[in-house]
Amino acid sequence: KRRPVMVWMHGGGYSIGSGSWTVYDGTALARRGDTVVVTLNHRLGILGYLHLKELAGPEFAASGNAGMLDLVAALQWVRDNIAAFGGDPGNVTLFGQSGGGAKVSCLMAMPSAKGLFHKAIVQSGSLMEVAQPATSHRLAGEVLKALGLGRGELDKLATLPAVELVKAGETARRAMPRPASGIGLIWQPTGNGPTIPTSPWASAPALSKDVPMIIGATLNEYSPSLGNAALEDMGWDQAKAMATAAGQTEAAWAAARGTHDGAKPVEVLSRLVSGRFGQPAIVQAERKAAQGGGAAFL
Repeated sequence: KRRPVMVWMHGGGYSIGSGSWTVYDGTALARRGDTVVVTLNHRLGILGYLHLKELAGPEFAASGNAGMLDLVAALQWVRDNIAAFGGDPGNVTLFGQSGGGAKVSCLMAMPSAKGLFHKAIVQSGSLMEVAQPATSHRLAGEVLKALGLGRGELDKLATLPAVELVKAGETARRAMPRPASGIGLIWQPTGNGPTIPTSPWASAPALSKDVPMIIGATLNEYSPSLGNAALEDMGWDQAKAMATAAGQTEAAWAAARGTHDGAKPVEVLSRLVSGRFGQPAIVQAERKAAQGGGAAFL
């Protein structure tokens, strides 16, 4: 029989990650859910999102979204080939977490992706906006500065080793100002162009109106103890100081501590900081529901 197809978008904020990470092995999901599970890789960071239109001309209008166009190419491959693996090309669900969820959100606003999927699941990836061309142009300028290239030397970009480009991309990322609010990303898709015509979720994208969505956020999107097990035993003062350093207010800290009675300091800290992924999920679900098309499940 033709089985439902689930296509996984890996996380990593458009900059890191791999569909072949062992944690993303789809074997158990395929067996338990009787589905065909697809994981994939695509260009990331500077290799996937270097926007060159203002520097190199209109023929590079889509350059800042190469990574997203890789995802579209993968979905076209699924449409054309998945039946050979027992999958139903007419029943494709996109799902992804963190940066992967943001990719799902973004694909819903891309004309080239229309019709290539039929359902969507966003897990801690309710990013409402993508970069504006002016910001992406500034980032490209920082890349050229890091490489010591002038505007008339763009052809040299194609001759440089990938590792050198990646290092320049990291230097450029650190040179950019941090976004004022939200889950700020430096390397990301660019909107207001042929690939992504609008800011994807200023309102729910009309072209994916009929696609139903499941939208949510993890309780612990990340925890400081992931990289330092000793922080599992931090005290309340240290946890509060780290919350303040992460931009949380006194009132937010008090509310989080009062809500999670019996939790350890590190757990309260993790849930509080992870909450920045939960609030946008509610907004995205509300906008999807207000559209009156495919259902929104939160």
